[in-house]
Amino acid sequence: MLYTYVPSAIKCSIFGVELVGLSKDSIVTIERIGEVSTFRKAQDGSYTAFNDSIGSYRVTFHIEQVSQSNDFLHTIFKLHQRSGLNLKIPLNIEERGILGGTSFTSFDVFFETEPSAEFLSESSTRQWSFICNSASYSLKGTTDTGFLATALRATIRLIEVSEAFGIDMSNIEDLIGQGIVEAEKRLKNLF
Repeated sequence: MLYTYVPSAIKCSIFGVELVGLSKDSIVTIERIGEVSTFRKAQDGSYTAFNDSIGSYRVTFHIEQVSQSNDFLHTIFKLHQRSGLNLKIPLNIEERGILGGTSFTSFDVFFETEPSAEFLSESSTRQWSFICNSASYSLKGTTDTGFLATALRATIRLIEVSEAFGIDMSNIEDLIGQGIVEAEKRLKNLF
């Protein structure tokens, strides 16, 4: 099977403004900060896992130094720095393809640091790093994964985005939990 990847299908935006002049080599990096699970060992040797379901992420954009997006981002950075306000920045990353792709959204975003500037004989990149809290992150490929995976992924994304807007979706989560229990019962009866 032949798989394809199109870097130009990746769209990154801050405050709804699409960033331009992204590096051709390394466009964006999304990394989780901290562990997903921590473990505690009991005296009997068993372990209990504690999951951090609402993690924070570091997102780094690699933008060519000649891009006007540097000016846009630096203006926002200076305004944020000078105002002293706890300004939350909406950030969105989307890989657009026929069958979709990875998506990342956060409405609780802050600058991690001001990028360094390096002047060389050739154009280089500037790295803009952000700390993103309460993000909705869906990491996937660009091929069809089937109906069940698509439906579950869409439901999870709906819950994550609604939580970012402060909408209580616990009743939907309860229904999903009931559906999983029922599916497990039916699978057990088949075997």
